[in-house]
Amino acid sequence: MFELQDALVATLAQQLAADLDRVQNQIRFTENPEAFLLWARADEASWVNTSVSYENARALARDALALDPEFVRAKALLGFVETQSGYFRVADKPEVALQRGLDIAQEVVRLAPDDWYSHSVLAQSLLNLRDYEGALTEFERAMTLEPAHPHLLTRAALALIFLGRGVEAE
Repeated sequence: MFELQDALVATLAQQLAADLDRVQNQIRFTENPEAFLLWARADEASWVNTSVSYENARALARDALALDPEFVRAKALLGFVETQSGYFRVADKPEVALQRGLDIAQEVVRLAPDDWYSHSVLAQSLLNLRDYEGALTEFERAMTLEPAHPHLLTRAALALIFLGRGVEAE
C-alpha cells in the first residue's frame, strides 16, 4: 500500500514540476501589463456570441494594440472575433468575416509559431470553415504547447466529432 502511495506521490510531483517549468518558461507576448489586462478582458468578451460583445472585444484588443503594436495575442483575438462573428452570422458579411478571421489567424501563427493561443485561433478559424482535419491539426499543435487548457480540449473534441471520430473525443 505504501509503495503505491509513494509511486503516486512521485508521479504527481514530477507532473507538477513539469507543469511549473512550462508555465514559468512561457514566452511573454507583451511587457505592458495594461495591454495584457485589456487583452484578457477582450478574450472574456469574445466568448459571448453577440455583436455587442464582439464589438467590445474588438475595441479592447485595439486598445491593447495601441499600447503595444507588437502584441500578437491581441492581433490573434481580432482574428478570433472575426471568425466567430462570421460563423454566428452576426457580421454584416459573414463569409468575408470568416475569411478575414482565417487571414489574421494565419498571420499570427507566422508571427508567433510557438504560441498556443495563435494556433487555437487558427484552429477555430478552420473549424468554422468546416476544415475539420486542418482544425484538428492546429488544435493538436496548440495542445502540445498548452496541454491542459480546457477550451482547447473541448474545441478539439468538436473537430473529432465532426470527423466522425466521437469515440476519440471522449
